[in-house]
Amino acid sequence: MINTVAEKLIVLALILAASTHVSAQTNYAVVVGIDDYTAANLVPLGNAENDALRVATYFRSQGYQVVEIIGSRENANRGELESAISDLKNEIKPADTIVFFFAGHGLTEVKNDIKLGYFVMLPDQSGSDRNLISSGDIFRYSDMLDNARHQLFIFDFCYSGLLGRLPTRGASPVGAAPEDNLKDALYSRKARQYLSAGGDEQQVLDTGPAGLSWFTYFLLKGLEPGVVNSRDSGLIIFTELSAYVKVNSANRYHTPSGGSMLGHEGGDYLLYNTSYSRPPNEPLPKFDRQTLTDLGFIARGEPDKIRHTLEDMQQPIDLLYSAWQKLDVEQYLAQLHPEIEQTFLKKSGERVSRRFSEIASKRRQQFPRLAQVDVVNYEVMYQGGNEDEATFGVRYSMDFHFTDRASPIREHNKKECYKVRFNSEVDRWQIVRNDDYLKRICTYE
Repeated sequence: MINTVAEKLIVLALILAASTHVSAQTNYAVVVGIDDYTAANLVPLGNAENDALRVATYFRSQGYQVVEIIGSRENANRGELESAISDLKNEIKPADTIVFFFAGHGLTEVKNDIKLGYFVMLPDQSGSDRNLISSGDIFRYSDMLDNARHQLFIFDFCYSGLLGRLPTRGASPVGAAPEDNLKDALYSRKARQYLSAGGDEQQVLDTGPAGLSWFTYFLLKGLEPGVVNSRDSGLIIFTELSAYVKVNSANRYHTPSGGSMLGHEGGDYLLYNTSYSRPPNEPLPKFDRQTLTDLGFIARGEPDKIRHTLEDMQQPIDLLYSAWQKLDVEQYLAQLHPEIEQTFLKKSGERVSRRFSEIASKRRQQFPRLAQVDVVNYEVMYQGGNEDEATFGVRYSMDFHFTDRASPIREHNKKECYKVRFNSEVDRWQIVRNDDYLKRICTYE
C-alpha cells in the first residue's frame, strides 16, 4: 500500500516522468463559469463561478495547463472562448489531452422540429448577440482540436443533455486487466466523451454544499481518494467517475447523462485522485445516504454497487438504438427479455401493449423496408434501480427512411422509459419493459 506523503510524491514523479518520456503528453483544461448574467438579461446564478474555480483548481493541481474564462472580469464571451480554442489548436499534439468544463445558464429552442440546447456566454463589447454556444459549436471545437488523443466535455448547466449522441462502444478492457495494461489500452485509443448535469426539460440544482452545484459537488467528490475506487496509483477512469456522478447525483430535479461523441474510438479519459494533487485540494463534506434521500436524491438500492454495473445495465438500450442504425433486426431482438412488455400510444391516444412475439413479428416486417435510420439525438438518464433491475429515461430524435416512401418518418423529441433486468440464461442485461411516446420521461401524466 502507498501510505506516506513521500511514497505518493515518488509515484506522482514516476507518473509524470513516464508520461513525458513516452509520449511528451501535455494536459489542457478550458474552464468556463458565469454567475452574473445581467448583460444577457438573465437572472444571476449563485455557484457557477465557484464551480469553475474549484474545477480549475483540481486540474491545475494535477499539472494541467488551465485556461480560465470565469465571470465578467475575464470577458466570458464567445469570442474569448473561440480565441482560446484557436490558440490551443496550434499547441495540441497527438499525445495530448484536453478537458472542457462549462458552468452557467442553459437555454433551449426548437429549429426544424428538433429541440436544441445552448450554453449562454456573455455578450461582447461590440454588442453582438452571438453569445450562445450550441451543440454544433461543441462538435466544431472538438474537430478543431482533433489532434488531441483524449477530449472530455463536462457541462453543468440546464438542458445540457440535449448535446447527446448515440454512444460508440469499443472493446472495454476495464474489467480485471492489470492496471498498466488497462491504462495503456485506454490511452492508446481516441476518446471523445461528455457528461452533462441535466437533460431535456430539466433545470440543474445550483445550490449545493461548499458553494457548489450538486452536480459539481459529486464530480469533485468522486475525485477524492477511495471514493470511486481504491487503486494505489490514484488512477480514475472517466467511465467510473461518470457512473458515480450519474448514480449519486440523480434527483427529482435533474438526472445526469453522458457518453461518447463523434470521433470516439473506444478510449477513456484518465484522471488521478486528489491525493496526487499539488498543492493538496481541500476535501469536500460527506453526506450519508439518508441525508441525500431526505434531500430528494434517488436512493433505490446501493449506489456503490449499482455504479459498478451501470454501463452494463445501459448497454442493451444503446445496442437497441445501434441496431436501428445498422438495420440489424437480430441485434434489436437480442436486447429484449423474453418477458418484455412494450407499451405505446395509438393515434387515438389509447395506450396499448405488446409482448415479445408480437414485437418480433412487427420488427421482422419493418426492418427489411428500411433504407436508412438516422439517430439525430440520443440521451439516456439513469432513473434509479437496484442490483437486479434499473430504470432509464431516454429522449431521442430519429429519422426513418423507408424504401417505399418518398419522405422519411421523423420522430423528434420523443420520450420513453426502459426497465432492464439481468438475465442469467444469457449472462447479460436485457430490456424487460419499454414505454414509448411519454409526455415526460418515465412519467405517465
